Amino acid sequence: MRRDYLKTLLNPFSQAFTFILILSTVAILFSPTLVQLISITVIDLTLIMIIVALDKKIYPRLFPETRIFFPTVNEEKIAKLTDDQKINLLDTLFDFPNKRTSFIFFVSIIKVTIVGIIIIYFWDKQGESYPHRWIKFIILEFVAQVYFYTLTYIDLHKKQSIQIAEFHRRYNWENAILNFKPKSGSSKFILLENLSLSMLAVSIIALTAISAQTLAESTMYIPKITTISTLGI
Repeated sequence: MRRDYLKTLLNPFSQAFTFILILSTVAILFSPTLVQLISITVIDLTLIMIIVALDKKIYPRLFPETRIFFPTVNEEKIAKLTDDQKINLLDTLFDFPNKRTSFIFFVSIIKVTIVGIIIIYFWDKQGESYPHRWIKFIILEFVAQVYFYTLTYIDLHKKQSIQIAEFHRRYNWENAILNFKPKSGSSKFILLENLSLSMLAVSIIALTAISAQTLAESTMYIPKITTISTLGI
């Protein structure tokens, strides 16, 4: 059975984990009401569905060399490729994770900006200035987007390898693979793998620090309340 390994971005676990991480951080940093949290979740998911619907039409137009395998594999054309064409396709496949991830990152920034405008200008400011709220949001999204970028890149690299193996199994790409000279990409893969772990660690440390600060600020009011009560006020 044919499978389009490069059609999806992340596995469901990675997608769910990233979404929950961002949502929980937003809840801690901006203290929204339940209605606001639900509404921003609905807006975010709606924007994601719109992006997914448009993505598979826009991306192949921007990168026509990928149409033979994205969003679906053209089995008829793949089966008729010469060895030179297979080598060219291998070059496109090897470059696919980098181009695809960069495209998704750019689109994601547009989505995040829309969400940020809603959070910063339509939610309760709680005495904060707009620049301060933007700084918090930008730091949050910088960590989240870098983490998402690295996860997507690594996952697409794995799927790319599986897709090439599938082509070789079905259409005998031995000559093309032996004569193909890939561009050096191992250093970037290792860099992004380490970067994803670093961003995850930063997120956990930041969330812990913010939670501790919030707890400390809330306990500061307990002695004051006790004093007022003893005075009979």
